[in-house]
Amino acid sequence: MSAVNVHTVGLTTVVLAAAIVVYLALRLALGSVAALLKWLRQAYVLRHTPMAPGYLPLIGHTVALFNAVGKYPCTWDLFAQWGAAAAPKPARVQIFTRHCVVIADPSTIKRVMSTNLKNYSKDLEFAYAPFLDILGTGLVTAGGESWRKMRHSISKALRVDILDEIIAIATRATERLCVKLDAIKGTGASVDLENEFRLLTLQVIGEAILSLSPEESDDLFPSLYLPIMDECNARSLSPWRTYLPTPEWFAHRRRVRQLDSAI
Repeated sequence: MSAVNVHTVGLTTVVLAAAIVVYLALRLALGSVAALLKWLRQAYVLRHTPMAPGYLPLIGHTVALFNAVGKYPCTWDLFAQWGAAAAPKPARVQIFTRHCVVIADPSTIKRVMSTNLKNYSKDLEFAYAPFLDILGTGLVTAGGESWRKMRHSISKALRVDILDEIIAIATRATERLCVKLDAIKGTGASVDLENEFRLLTLQVIGEAILSLSPEESDDLFPSLYLPIMDECNARSLSPWRTYLPTPEWFAHRRRVRQLDSAI
């Protein structure tokens, strides 16, 4: 290859690389401008909405919510308090740069959940994001026409008489829990009732949907499903856990794969 050809190839490579860098920089700049304009528009629309207490410039209520993690009142208690205090109007909350509203007025809740449902989509990018590993892309996270098609496809399975079967399954699960509690009555031993009721609920779901025995349910869900849900809940309050490659991050990915395989 001659020196001229080598020089031409090298120059072409440099020009191509520069063009790619400029393209990526423009996309980043335009994306940032679009995000800023969207944020400003939302702030303008919400300008008359009562702001929840604890607001700080730029980061909003992030600090107040973070400080409530693991305490009382907890994060969800703060949402409830802010919504109730502002009712019948919504309460305005800002988490990092995300604008949110909390509603506690029954008529407003009915509008969002029923009468004007088509105007409100599911927030998969933020509210649902920490739980997508467990929720997937099924009926719970679907919306619009996709939701209607999925709902129609399972309508036969969701028949009214299935409630009779679920009541019988739930009764058996409750009786098993009663036997378990009777066995330790008077011994002074402590019982984690929250965990027991979670296991009871999962036994009912496992038998009704997956035809699992109570023993199979207790073998599968406590070791996989419950730790996954615990991590998803932790990520909803500490979103950086989604991105940091900690031992728990790898364990979470492994559990999700194992639960998918088991289901």
